[in-house]
Amino acid sequence: MAAVTPTVAGSSASSPPSPPRSSAATSSAVTCRPSSATTSGSRPAARRSSAVRADATTRRARRPIVYCACESSRLPSRFGRRARPERPSTRGRDRRRGNLGHVSSSPALRVRHRASILTLTAATLALIAVAAPGKAYADPAQKTVLLIGDSNIFGHLGKALEADLRAEGYRVVRRGKPTSGLARPDFFDWFVEARRLVDAARPDTVIMLFGGNDGQRLRFRDRALGTIFWEDEARWNVVYETRIRRLMEYLQADGRRVVLLSPTNRASPRARMRMGRVRGAMQRAVRDLERVTYVDMFPFSSDERGRWLQTGHDERGRPVAYRRGDGIHLTTAGGVEVARRVLPTLNRVL
Repeated sequence: MAAVTPTVAGSSASSPPSPPRSSAATSSAVTCRPSSATTSGSRPAARRSSAVRADATTRRARRPIVYCACESSRLPSRFGRRARPERPSTRGRDRRRGNLGHVSSSPALRVRHRASILTLTAATLALIAVAAPGKAYADPAQKTVLLIGDSNIFGHLGKALEADLRAEGYRVVRRGKPTSGLARPDFFDWFVEARRLVDAARPDTVIMLFGGNDGQRLRFRDRALGTIFWEDEARWNVVYETRIRRLMEYLQADGRRVVLLSPTNRASPRARMRMGRVRGAMQRAVRDLERVTYVDMFPFSSDERGRWLQTGHDERGRPVAYRRGDGIHLTTAGGVEVARRVLPTLNRVL
């Protein structure tokens, strides 16, 4: 780089430059531009130089403006030193962040912040260890209810029952599988799923609702064993009752209480007829099992005339639908209503 030669704007070459003052008082606009040898005949360089002088003259009309001409391949600066933007300071912002709980740039504040987090974490873990040693919930005396079944448990009725049981002080584990039952273990095997859920939840009580999808032919997990048709009522009853009993015997093992809920009432007369056979098989299968209680859901899902519960009223007296369009599944309001009706019976059993 060539040597830098200072030139004074607005004064002759013979007159000596004014004596310099302090930098605070005489901060002149300084820029670096190529020397006349390298920029002669260049209009952009001339425009840049004139623009700088005009801008500097506007700001510092009474004081000389010093420019620096230098040989350089870089583009010249168009701003004086005082015109360059300064990086904003973040000290105050960091200090404010520290007051708001963020990690500050100060090492001392960072140490205090980390120490407070460690203290709070240790206190929380100590409270959990004292309140519930070896438990997944706070109260060691809290009973666990395993709520399982078909689409009614998966849907609004199961959600409402879960909320009501939690409000009664139970720990609830809910598992619903739509279109499932005991008729098609080749589609979904509740024997396998029940073992998995019991091993994981360790429940005190099991509430199971199914049967709504079982008014059909019976299949086996091994399809080579054939099919038992719905029309073969005697054989159908024997096989279906055996499946119910085997499942209930497993669920009541180790002293667990079991509540078997029947299918709900529904709109179709043909479906109600089929549910009548399913409900009868359930009652016969569990009548001599000591820790299994059968609860018929038809009265809780019917109106005062015994018909399927279709509509009702909300807390403001407005009419609401209790069933979806299929005449089987409950709406949100219907699930809440049926759960409210059956909850006292469940509390007596539990």
